[in-house]
Amino acid sequence: MTGNHEPLLQMRDITKTFPGCLAVDNVDFDLRCGEVHVLFGENGAGKTTLVNVLSGVYPADKGDIYISGKKVSLRNAHHAQSLGISAVHQEFSLIPELSIVANLFLGQELGSHGLLDKREMGERAVTFMKNLALSFDVDLNEKIAYLTLAERQIVEIAKAFMRDTRIMILDEPTSALAETEKLSLFKIVARLKEEGKGIIYISHVMDEITGIGDRVTILRDGKKIDVLENREDITEAHLIKSIVGERKREIYPELGTEITNKVLEVNNLSTKSGLKDITFDLRAGEILGIGGLPGSGKSNVGRALFGLDKITEGEIIMSGEKLPKHLTPSDSLKRGLIYSPADKLEGLALCRDIKENQSLPVLLEKFAVRGFIEKAREIEAVREQIEKLDIKPDDMNKELQYLSGGNQQKVIIARGFLKGATIFIFDEVTRGIDVGSKIGFFELINKLAKGGAAIIYISSEIPELLHLCHSVIVMYEFSIFKQEDHKELTREKLAHYLFALEGRALK
Repeated sequence: MTGNHEPLLQMRDITKTFPGCLAVDNVDFDLRCGEVHVLFGENGAGKTTLVNVLSGVYPADKGDIYISGKKVSLRNAHHAQSLGISAVHQEFSLIPELSIVANLFLGQELGSHGLLDKREMGERAVTFMKNLALSFDVDLNEKIAYLTLAERQIVEIAKAFMRDTRIMILDEPTSALAETEKLSLFKIVARLKEEGKGIIYISHVMDEITGIGDRVTILRDGKKIDVLENREDITEAHLIKSIVGERKREIYPELGTEITNKVLEVNNLSTKSGLKDITFDLRAGEILGIGGLPGSGKSNVGRALFGLDKITEGEIIMSGEKLPKHLTPSDSLKRGLIYSPADKLEGLALCRDIKENQSLPVLLEKFAVRGFIEKAREIEAVREQIEKLDIKPDDMNKELQYLSGGNQQKVIIARGFLKGATIFIFDEVTRGIDVGSKIGFFELINKLAKGGAAIIYISSEIPELLHLCHSVIVMYEFSIFKQEDHKELTREKLAHYLFALEGRALK
């Protein structure tokens, strides 16, 4: 029953805007019964936003959705699920404090008279996981909080497949899976196709796209720019060309040239999280980019340097001093290294105000006298950083949850200034912020480097890596695939490196 042309889904003129950002711009998309339709484009192209509209996570600002020819108005995610739309999102929808079984049956629990039938749910879950054929040797009564990233990914996939589904959305589903698990997933996708289901598949992995895609819709900057209607047209060359189009570079400041002494050496670093033999140097005044696709290990580099991921081999030398193998965030902070994680919930207390988020890490060190905090000095120092970084609103008593993503990021930088940091690690610093705020950040980061700070800039964005960094490390499968000076890089070369295509002709 694969490959027929019955229109299962039609999305017409879908538009979605966030403050300062047009994420999806009048996009048309359709899905047929029994096909895998790939959404392709670089980060920020609008892929995830489009499927979030379809899965009821966001309401569209404009446009219409038809399922099997019938117009629908999606009220929320639960409504979408009731219409047979299931999704495996990049950001997991699991509840950490509940068991695997409870998460699998969330919203479709078994029982009667207000009582859960835990035994029946447990038995069905065991049978389902076994039939799913994904490698998963974990007690299903275990809490999600205690699972590895790969195990959570499998639970997320299983949860979507347990529902009565007509349309399956898979957003980077293999980013944390081993090769055998990927093959099992592809077999499940093939089975869904045979049953006449429609699959929307988002991936950056070329072999996956060319291997299982029946059609490909390509997005760029929120717009649909092409549809590859035939499998023979789905080639690496065509896909790479689609994301290499030139961008304006006026939004990027001119790079500084005063790169001086070595402040950080990383030698043959391996970690429990999977990094293998990572070696590089960082100098004062330098912005070193680290790029890679989802699951490449790029974020783990920042986590390891800040003491969040356990080091198993190798060494880190900062300003000539070898850091302890059992490195902690406190060790890194003491030596002037500040880290801004991709997940801001890791680095900030959103329920506390600007002042506390800035000063807490240095409270005793900077503002305590004989065991008492000098509040006036603390307030003066925080106010100075608010003015210096133009943090909005400028009320230091404002809780961080009410600040934009860009201003939350500035609070982390202000924390670094108070600490006297000389090395800054930024991980996906511009994710979710508007273009105006991005330009402000580019200027701020450039100014930091010109002032003598050393910057590690971790990003999925090709233009940022290309124009904001003095050199770029490309990660692939938790190892360094390539490092190259920005003067030698082009968009096309960098795209090749990100997909690990160097050294072979495109198909």
